[in-house]
Amino acid sequence: METTEQKRRRLFGKQDVPLYLAELNKILKIHIGPTDLLSIVETDEIRQQNLAKNLIFSTKILFDEKNKLKEIIKINEVLGVGYYVFTKYSRDCGTLLMNSFDNFDFDFPFDALLSGLITFTQEDLRKEIVLDFYEEDGVEYLEIEIYEK
Repeated sequence: METTEQKRRRLFGKQDVPLYLAELNKILKIHIGPTDLLSIVETDEIRQQNLAKNLIFSTKILFDEKNKLKEIIKINEVLGVGYYVFTKYSRDCGTLLMNSFDNFDFDFPFDALLSGLITFTQEDLRKEIVLDFYEEDGVEYLEIEIYEK
C-alpha cells in the first residue's frame, strides 16, 4: 500500500521521468519507457530489503578503461539473475529490472548521468555493484565497489 510520503514522491517524480528515461537510455542497449519502471512502493521495498552490506571489492580506474570495467562486472555477474538499476531519479521515479549486463552499454558517455552514480542490485538482493564516475584535476575516473551479503 502506498504511503502518503510515497504518493508525494511519485507525484513529484513524474516531472523527472523524461530525464530519468533519457539517462537510462544512455547507459542501456535497450529502449526503456515509463511502463518499464517499477512502482515507488516496489522500489522502496527493494532498497529496504537489500542484503548486500559487506564491501568485498573496490578499485579506481580511468573512465576510458571500460574494458577493465567489463571484466570486473563479468567476473562478478551471476548469470540468469536480473539486476535492479538505481540512479539519482530511482527513488522518486521507480527502479528498473535489467535482465542481465548484456543490456548495459559499457561504453556509456561520461556525461550520461548528472549524478555520476549507478547502482546495480542483484535481483535476489545479495550483491550490489556501485559505479561512481567523476572528474578530478581534469582526469575522469570510475570507482567500482562490490558489496555482498
